[in-house]
Amino acid sequence: MHAINNALGQSILNQEKFFESCDEFDKRNHCTGSREFFFIHSNDNIISFILNKLQKNSSYHSPNNPPELKDDSSNDCAAVIIFDDGHIWCAKKHDDSWYILDSVSNGPKLIEFEDIFSPKGFGWIIVWENNRLTVVDERIKSSSKRSSKHNRMNKNAGF
Repeated sequence: MHAINNALGQSILNQEKFFESCDEFDKRNHCTGSREFFFIHSNDNIISFILNKLQKNSSYHSPNNPPELKDDSSNDCAAVIIFDDGHIWCAKKHDDSWYILDSVSNGPKLIEFEDIFSPKGFGWIIVWENNRLTVVDERIKSSSKRSSKHNRMNKNAGF
C-alpha cells in the first residue's frame, strides 16, 4: 500500500481501500491471502491489479530479469516499484533525480536511474508517465506498432 502511494505521489490507498482491492483480486483469481502477503510472480499480481484499477499503465519485470532501459527512458517512467521475497518499496523521480522511498527508511535516498535495476534478486513494476509505454526490445516495438495501427483502425471504424 505504501509503495503504491509513494509511487503515485499521493495517498490514494488507505488500509480499507487496499483490503477491498485485495479481496477483489482474490475473488477474480480464485485465491486467498493477498491481504497478508504479496505474491508477485507474474504480471497478474496485486500491485499491477491495483495500478490497473487506478488506470495507471505499468509493466512487470520478474526478479533477476531487469528491463533493458536506456538513460533517456527515465523521462517516461513515473516510478519504479521494486520488490523481493519479503519487502516492497519504490523509486521515484523528483526534479530530474531519482530517490528510493521506503516506508521503513528514515527518508528518501538518492539513486542513479540505472542502479534501480541492479539484479540482486529484485523484481520491478514500472509505472509509466502519462500512461505511455516505452519499449526498447525491437520485437516488442514492432508488435506495438502493429497493435497501435490495429487500434487506430478499430477507432476509425467506430469500435
